[in-house]
Amino acid sequence: MKNIIITSVLLLLSNKSIAAAKVSYINVDGSILVFSTYEAKAAASPGCVLSGDAEKWALDLTTQAGISSYNMLLTALANNLKVAVVSAGDCSVREGIERPQSVALSQ
Repeated sequence: MKNIIITSVLLLLSNKSIAAAKVSYINVDGSILVFSTYEAKAAASPGCVLSGDAEKWALDLTTQAGISSYNMLLTALANNLKVAVVSAGDCSVREGIERPQSVALSQ
């Protein structure tokens, strides 16, 4: 049973877009933060993403997750670290820009 659960989680995660790269751009506009990385996204973006915004991510700074992700992005910039981004598979924060499910510091 445990092996089935682990396999299911790995399959679920394998369908998410994961990028590990240095942050190239951050812009805060009201309660929305848009950022991008120097490396292209590892997987195709969801259908809601506009072609001109394909390499961007959008965070909602009114949520704890958005604020925590913002702090990680600033830490990455200050310390010249990479971030690993996992896609949420939607554009619910800003129309046409993909929303990350999570952002993590990476080396």
